[in-house]
Amino acid sequence: MSQLSASPSALSLTQSDWGWQGRTAGIANRTKHLLASGEHSDIQFVVGRYRGTIQTFRAHKFVLRIGSQVFDQLFYGEPPSPSHTNLEVPDATPEAFHNLLSYLYTDSVENLTSQNVFDTLSCASKYKIQLLFDLCSDFIIASLNMDNCLTMLEKAEELNAQRVIGKCLEMLDASSGEILQSDSFLTVKKTTLETVLQRSTLTADEYSVYKAAERWANHACQMDKMAPSSHNRRLKLGTALSLIRFPLMTDVQLADGPGETGLLTKDELCDIFRYKHATAKRCIPFRTTPRAAQTRRMAPYRAPQFSTRLSRTQPYTPRYSP
Repeated sequence: MSQLSASPSALSLTQSDWGWQGRTAGIANRTKHLLASGEHSDIQFVVGRYRGTIQTFRAHKFVLRIGSQVFDQLFYGEPPSPSHTNLEVPDATPEAFHNLLSYLYTDSVENLTSQNVFDTLSCASKYKIQLLFDLCSDFIIASLNMDNCLTMLEKAEELNAQRVIGKCLEMLDASSGEILQSDSFLTVKKTTLETVLQRSTLTADEYSVYKAAERWANHACQMDKMAPSSHNRRLKLGTALSLIRFPLMTDVQLADGPGETGLLTKDELCDIFRYKHATAKRCIPFRTTPRAAQTRRMAPYRAPQFSTRLSRTQPYTPRYSP
């Protein structure tokens, strides 16, 4: 029977004889070394061709396989796939893909920033890495404020990040008066404008909602080099106009607001005034129920603290689906 050679005496070894493996504590640090050095790699990614900056990453199929079912299926699925040694990822940024690899190798992301968090979130969704998806969502939620709330909402809707969407809407409801007056509101997409206007939980009064919508329409006309006429503003608002609850405004607000600016036609104004004061109510194309949150006071939204590493004190239970 063959026998292993006797190991040299520990006293005869120098630190350099131990190799980086023997000097590096913790599996996360050892896999981090592998990612950084590319030693023993068996897959290479060319990332960012469609995003303007190209970078190459060397990785290890086994590490990727145990962290993502997408990689598992790609490398070892049935039916067997052709041998992959080089793969292109043209739709990701190098920063986001590096964050993805860093998380798979070390359970943490050191370079997550407000500039790359949504790209990283997109990578996490594409490769079905729930923990990284949740970590990115936590980062975004912790950075929410009244200036970026609607921008974050639009990006989160593109990636179906439901928890981020919920927190954005929570902040919108609690601080709608300030958010509707912000400059960032002027640049939201029309679909986002409709999302805002149709909410029944806004704390802003209806006159403020109307003024915000008219500001948005004026800005939209300006961006398209159109005269801010009544016709053009109504054209820009489209169906969003019907989401403003004009019957909730006072007679003075109606007269000084849409009555003066021409956003509503004379027939529409007459119908609203008749609805407000006539005994027999007629159907009008505007909602008449009060926004629920206007009758109660909401506490200001407070963003939670954020950590780039998954807590090990409790077993992880998936909560949200990308």
